[in-house]
Amino acid sequence: MKKSTLVMLILIVPFTLFLCGSNWEYRDKNADIVTDVIENQYLVKFKTSALLGKSQARSFFSQKLKKIGFNDGIIHEFKLLKNVVQVQLNPDLLKIFKTSFEGQIEYMEPVHLIFVPVPGEIIGEVEEPARNLSLFKDLPPVSSKQWGLEDEDDVDVDILTGWAVTTGDAGVVVAVIDSGVDYEHYALANHIWVNSDEIADNNLDDDNNGFIDDTMGWDFYYSDNIPNDGTSHGTHVAGIIAANGNFTTGVAPGVTIMPLRFIGSTGTGSTADAARAIEYAIENGADIINCSWGGGSYSNTLKAALEQAEDAGLLVVTSAGNDGLNLNNTTAYPASYDFDNLISVASITQGGSKMDSSNYGSTVVHIAAPGNGIYSTKINDTWGYLSGTSMACPFVSGIAALIKSKTPQFSCVEIKNIMMDNAKYIFGVEGKVIADGIVNAGNALTSSSDCDIDADNDGTPDCYDQCPLDGNKTLPGECGCGGLEEDTDEDGTPDCNDLCPLDFDKTEPGVNGCGNAEPDEGDFNLDQLSIGSSANKEWYQYYYRCSVFIVAADQQKELINNVSYEFVD
Repeated sequence: MKKSTLVMLILIVPFTLFLCGSNWEYRDKNADIVTDVIENQYLVKFKTSALLGKSQARSFFSQKLKKIGFNDGIIHEFKLLKNVVQVQLNPDLLKIFKTSFEGQIEYMEPVHLIFVPVPGEIIGEVEEPARNLSLFKDLPPVSSKQWGLEDEDDVDVDILTGWAVTTGDAGVVVAVIDSGVDYEHYALANHIWVNSDEIADNNLDDDNNGFIDDTMGWDFYYSDNIPNDGTSHGTHVAGIIAANGNFTTGVAPGVTIMPLRFIGSTGTGSTADAARAIEYAIENGADIINCSWGGGSYSNTLKAALEQAEDAGLLVVTSAGNDGLNLNNTTAYPASYDFDNLISVASITQGGSKMDSSNYGSTVVHIAAPGNGIYSTKINDTWGYLSGTSMACPFVSGIAALIKSKTPQFSCVEIKNIMMDNAKYIFGVEGKVIADGIVNAGNALTSSSDCDIDADNDGTPDCYDQCPLDGNKTLPGECGCGGLEEDTDEDGTPDCNDLCPLDFDKTEPGVNGCGNAEPDEGDFNLDQLSIGSSANKEWYQYYYRCSVFIVAADQQKELINNVSYEFVD
């Protein structure tokens, strides 16, 4: 048996929205919640016994209010979050409401505010076109300003190695839940999600998703179909993920951005609108949700929305926050929520140190990514630098999108694990994030670990599923098609062996491998191999795997490659 010494390094970004700072108040895990709220607004979940279904929430609530002499106070009824409504109640009505619905409410919480620092004056810069730093002429250019992608000190995500595998597929959709996106920015315009089931400007909800003319996302702050950006924060985030222009290139320049706005031009949003945006991303086909924002308060409703995202198989990437706190001891939500599909991200400097402002936590924050002085798109066809865990978060979302593009059958948890298992070790974050390093596109996309993953749970590693006969019996290290004995082309070898790099037409039916043949003189191609001795022969048995390497016939135990293995005779 042999083992590869390749180590995959990938960092994942936290789920909090911060640019250069945050005015959220944090709390000790055992302390009372202290935060800003929207006056007189509440999120209420009725007990299941109180309502038969979500469609009855409005009529049920309205009838109850009329009985106590008040008009309908519902602001919004959630779709996926059953029996959850957003209501407006003044202090007098609140007392009557609680009395009238006593015993029928599962939880009732204030609508909390979420703040995003608003960037300063946006100044268009005349920049030199990005230089193609790649040895591969067909890959996108990388600006010398984009140290997080490629940097001579190697504190980067090794994007060129990743791009040699894929630059992203347009079918992979990343929902940017933020301050909006400048969807007309020339570096982003060709990468904006289009709702093909909606007819533009006919004032109808053609796809019956509850939103009229939502051809490219939604603005939950103003409740309209124009999710443009009023602060540059969301545009900067979107550019880090998928920009493709003369001056900036995103981590995954081939993927698609779904703009979902819930932060206003003053840098303020709410937990209610954030939950609504998550619902929209789930219902309208997003694969990944980028949340470069957060705060200190626990919200049942936001947690419930994230649970829906987990159930739907979406990966959620969050920023850790910019208060320099250890989240092992302090909470900052949503980064502190514990979901298998959520990955939180800390930020590092170009020198490899954790940013002083970045939150961290060896048991809470998953991974780190470049976050200091990050160059990306801003509104009105401009570019500039921003810093914080908000900028680190989209590095992880972008690399996750590349992995999804390469292997669309992978689940969100598998994508998360690939990034975590293949993080690039960085001393500056050792012991500060779970992965002890930063996310790494090169390691994540070239790792052989996908050969050991069975994303479709059919009993065979995914790399074997392309075989003509999939008997669902293949074990790791065996030749691809389940060891079936059929030889439909009558060439003397079972069909499962016909795809092996060595086909000497000597395989006995039912014997896995590449013909069980004695290698001839000279060099020959193998796949990532397992070598074992036969009980009655002195030659080696070679098994078909995914990546082809070369071994000299007279030096069977020496791999001519930069990967080392252990062989067992």
